[in-house]
Amino acid sequence: MKIEELRIEAPFYALFLTAASIPISTAASSIFGGIFFAAYLWSGFWRRRGAIFGCEWAIPVLFLIVVNLAGLFWTEDLPRGFELVSKLHFFLYALLGITLPWNRMLLRKFVMFLLLGWLLNAAVGLLQILHLFPWRPMNPELGPIGYPHHGTLGLYLSFILIWLLFEIKTPDLLQRKHSIALAVIFFAQLAMTGGRIGQVLFLLALPLSVWILFPNKMRLYAAATGLLAMIAIGLSPQVESRFKVGVDDVKEYMRGNPVSSIGLRFVMWDGAFVMGMNNPLFGVGTGDYGEEMENLQRAGAIPQTGGVPFDNPHSNLLAYFSALGLIGLLVFLIFNLSLFKDAWKSRGSSLGWFKLSYYFHFTVAGVLAATSMWDFASVLGLGLVMSLPASVAVTSDSA
Repeated sequence: MKIEELRIEAPFYALFLTAASIPISTAASSIFGGIFFAAYLWSGFWRRRGAIFGCEWAIPVLFLIVVNLAGLFWTEDLPRGFELVSKLHFFLYALLGITLPWNRMLLRKFVMFLLLGWLLNAAVGLLQILHLFPWRPMNPELGPIGYPHHGTLGLYLSFILIWLLFEIKTPDLLQRKHSIALAVIFFAQLAMTGGRIGQVLFLLALPLSVWILFPNKMRLYAAATGLLAMIAIGLSPQVESRFKVGVDDVKEYMRGNPVSSIGLRFVMWDGAFVMGMNNPLFGVGTGDYGEEMENLQRAGAIPQTGGVPFDNPHSNLLAYFSALGLIGLLVFLIFNLSLFKDAWKSRGSSLGWFKLSYYFHFTVAGVLAATSMWDFASVLGLGLVMSLPASVAVTSDSA
């Protein structure tokens, strides 16, 4: 390969490998990410920086970064504040990646590398079932999740399955037979694992997707197939067990025992809401959530949890409301709206649906179950998906 070709292609392949390594190793993702930034500087594509402001999300993401940095001025826990602010560097993938000269071939490779990473993880899950992977034995409660956190696994599997629905209907980046095979593999892993949020996301996204994607005549058949998929998930012993645990957690919380997975979430949400109401305009500052939770418990404003530490409220909306008040929450909502607006315009293409599917899963997961804005795999995935152009209709396949 000539030096000039290497200079042009290096940033892309570093980005592909960053995406592929998300389910296997956060360390590998960080290493490949570092290579991407170095390769990007070498490539000279930063001269195309004008492309950034052609995106719907460009100004909102800059405001989002600014308000998070501003929150450091009134926080009392600067180390934690800097830790949270450091997660904002994942938006550099979006800001730099969107300036790359993407074409259809390169976009297809990005998707292939992403799928390859999750296929490798599915293979690890299969080996866990067969007890042939002693390096990471299967947790009976969570099932064959492979390497990632079960919440991350569920988010990505559901996102990919909803995108594959488009590819099955209108093959573009994949052949239909390959899309069906991938859907079977990923659906089986989703149904066999204990990540409740992934299954809830899938059950929410599937009816909406069928309604949007399929015309009237096909909608009935697609809906019937989707209903069977939802029933299959509901009949899974792993899913049934995890949802039973969830119901038991809620009952325990109602009895006054909040120390459980869901019970602690109620306490986190309660505390974050109280913080936001006590500091409605600016919040408590970036990073002060943990200290303020301790203060609220000492004051008897929220239930006691026996010294369980808290570092985030497990909700993007409440995280911004509590830390940065109504101003931060408004900026965050505008940012999310800009993402959906950007992808919605191209929902008729496979790439547009790919982006829309990820934004939906990231947003809903951040409301229901986790502070995904501060989760490595979730926000890294967000930055990578934002880096992709919404359309390649006018782009050639030449690099």
